[in-house]
Amino acid sequence: PNLDQDLKAIDTDYATISTNTITIVKAGHYHIEAEVYQYTENSTQRYVEIQIDGSRVMYSRNGLTTSWTTNYVTYSEYLSATQTIKFALLVNGTDPYVWHQLDSSEYSLATLIFLGA
Repeated sequence: PNLDQDLKAIDTDYATISTNTITIVKAGHYHIEAEVYQYTENSTQRYVEIQIDGSRVMYSRNGLTTSWTTNYVTYSEYLSATQTIKFALLVNGTDPYVWHQLDSSEYSLATLIFLGA
């Protein structure tokens, strides 16, 4: 997903965002989560994962569901400065949406919270 497209707020003392990559600036414990609205017309797989420095650390999968579904993934870890966070998404089937905004109150989102050093 293009994370900086609808950016609400980020404190660049802690992390920066460039298109689809979050880079940690201040080392410490972080909580990472994503809530993703996904769609396909037929009963197929929907998937979201959190990657730290390119390696999967947590994932969520919904299978054999039709229409709109929500995938939620959460993870907490100590992260060093310069480590990166990415989200990988997949939906297969007919007319798929992997990261979609339904309206102003229901949308896909990613959250990064600094918990402390």
